[in-house]
Amino acid sequence: MILIFSAAWGAPVNIAAAPAPQPPRCGTVDLAQWASTQMPGAAERWLHDFSHGSRVARHRGLLPPPGTALEARDPYAVTNVHESDHFAIRWGSEGDVNTNDVAVFSEMFEASHDILIDTLGYPWPNGPYKFNVYIGDTGSDGIPPLPGTINYTWVDSEEWPMIVIDAEYFRDDDYVSMFPPHELFHGIQFGTETMIDLVGIDHRVLWYMEASAHWSVREVTPENTYHDIFIIPFAYYPELSISHWSQEQPGALRQYGAFSFIRHLTDRVVDRQLVHDSWVTATVGELPLDRIDRYLVDNGTTLDDEFLLFTAHVATWDHVQGDSFREWIDGDLGWGDNHRPTAVVAGASGEWLAPDDHLPHTYGSNYWQLTDLPKDLTISFEGDEGPQRWYAAFAQRTGDDHTRLALEMIGNNGELTLTDVPSADESWLVVTALDGHVDYGESFSYRLRLVDDEGQTDTATPQSPREGGCGCNSAASTAPLLSLLFGLTALTRRRRR
Repeated sequence: MILIFSAAWGAPVNIAAAPAPQPPRCGTVDLAQWASTQMPGAAERWLHDFSHGSRVARHRGLLPPPGTALEARDPYAVTNVHESDHFAIRWGSEGDVNTNDVAVFSEMFEASHDILIDTLGYPWPNGPYKFNVYIGDTGSDGIPPLPGTINYTWVDSEEWPMIVIDAEYFRDDDYVSMFPPHELFHGIQFGTETMIDLVGIDHRVLWYMEASAHWSVREVTPENTYHDIFIIPFAYYPELSISHWSQEQPGALRQYGAFSFIRHLTDRVVDRQLVHDSWVTATVGELPLDRIDRYLVDNGTTLDDEFLLFTAHVATWDHVQGDSFREWIDGDLGWGDNHRPTAVVAGASGEWLAPDDHLPHTYGSNYWQLTDLPKDLTISFEGDEGPQRWYAAFAQRTGDDHTRLALEMIGNNGELTLTDVPSADESWLVVTALDGHVDYGESFSYRLRLVDDEGQTDTATPQSPREGGCGCNSAASTAPLLSLLFGLTALTRRRRR
């Protein structure tokens, strides 16, 4: 078990560690959630004071003019310090701390500042002061503790942000490039008005704290693919909502891998201003998915539409860093049970199939792996009436060539007829449910079938929803379907977004 302490270094709370091997995880949202549940009002008060102080510093001109040195401050009177233009890395008199490693780490923090603050325009969260980064458990009285393998961003005793890190990770070049932008981004989050009423309520914001912080890593170090390791828990539990947040199985650490959706939006759909505005210009208490939807609507699309397209991209990992994603997933590091594929379907028997478990939540998906496909194929889908919207799509990949075709949906039913289906390295059927931006833990049932149209007549008798076990209602199962005929030319190259 890992112990997390409050900002006042009070009693610990137990948080289960995820399966090894894995990089040390960020404990920022653990602190926020624990404080808000164990100390009602305290976390909100601290964050309000910190956010308010940061905003007042900006609005009243307390930030020094460009080129003016920031002030150093240390409420814990730690023995050793390495200062740069915007950061002060501090450690005590004990422990194995190499000053050369500290200098390299400091350079990465400055690089993070250059990109996130100077280039992308995020507000500096620390007023007229340098940002303190403490090396935990190095012996000085009062230095913030470092519980287990958790590193974190929080507020210090003077209600300004601080970062706490384990010295062990100075010696890991991959981690050195991942940690500074991630934790600095948490500091930026704390300095926005958005945080005042959000932290501590539940997964609706906690997931986005980690997903957007991890999104920032590639902005600073695009050449380093180590941070893509968190695609593993995201891939393993696709049925869970995009807003899922947990440090325990099932789905532990999936919130970090949710950066892939934010990255998809900023790489393929809009630009990185989306993330900036989701924090800096969101209204007080506005949930992340609501703010993202508002931004996308202003840019001619919607969150629902783009998330559905994203789930089809995920089927074959059609992303800018898709090769890296596949390498990490194929590495099989043992991070819990893998719920992908939902099942492997060989051929097209015409039988109705339904998932045994792991049904999709809102903004969650199932991935059926398809093998031995006939040349001519009809895919049928019937979903229950629970969610507001169903989506199903056929996806293939051959080398770097990706294709996607959505089933034509009428209500909860859909159908797609394909002719001259080419062989491929991989073929998938993705099923996604949408039922609002908030996941209340409900999952949704459905069934599907694949029929071989090549010289065959489908003799399978469609089962009633009760017999098929999919939970669909009979009205939905008997609704008319559109059959779309696609030739080989319809299997076009992937849509570039």
